[in-house]
Amino acid sequence: LKAILNKSLPVLLLSIATSATAMAAGKDVLFSYEGKDYQLKDMQPFLQQAYYDAEVEARESLNRILEQAMVAMYIENQANESGRSIQEVRESFFNYEPPTQEEVKALYEQFKDQIGMPFGQVESQLRQELENRKRQEVIQTLVARVKKESGFESKLPQPEAPSLSMDLSPYPWKGARDASITIVEFADYNCGYCRTAKADIDQLMKQYKDKIKLYYVDYLVTERGVPGSSTATARGAYCAGQQDKF
Repeated sequence: LKAILNKSLPVLLLSIATSATAMAAGKDVLFSYEGKDYQLKDMQPFLQQAYYDAEVEARESLNRILEQAMVAMYIENQANESGRSIQEVRESFFNYEPPTQEEVKALYEQFKDQIGMPFGQVESQLRQELENRKRQEVIQTLVARVKKESGFESKLPQPEAPSLSMDLSPYPWKGARDASITIVEFADYNCGYCRTAKADIDQLMKQYKDKIKLYYVDYLVTERGVPGSSTATARGAYCAGQQDKF
């Protein structure tokens, strides 16, 4: 943060504006292939999601730069009002107490088993880690303070999450027929993670009752292409579904 605050603010803001424009353009034509233009909706669903994730990450990065610009303006204003130099004001804001020997030893004791080395061999690294933590804490506190005092608000556009239409009529469901929320569960009967998720889904169904409709879709992933118990269970469940007994 201190390094980037030393850069030219107009150049910084121009870079932000250019990046934001490029990010917004993602809602229009993204690329041409064999003479045809393609938009995000023309891509495969998993690539649409990957593109959206990248947009979200980019927006978060740009927002951090905007916060840095905000802090730079704040420091400059404080310097002008107090008659001090920008460097003096900056140093006063980013000042923090260096970690004590007791704090370093306490951190070592907290992670002693994972570290697996004597304190003397890792003392300098632990001290550096504590300094980094304190520095980040000072920065975060300053950013929060300036936001509150200045009424800072990011104007970068929010990325639009992709949506996928799917014909759910062939799949078994439970819940309210006219529920306002539809959950589609892709699961494998032998998947431990699916078993863990079931408790949360059951809680949602219990808590919201007539507001949720739950579909179940077989998604066999634990057998790696070799038919086994997951396939046999899915077949049995399908047959039960044909008899309205899923």
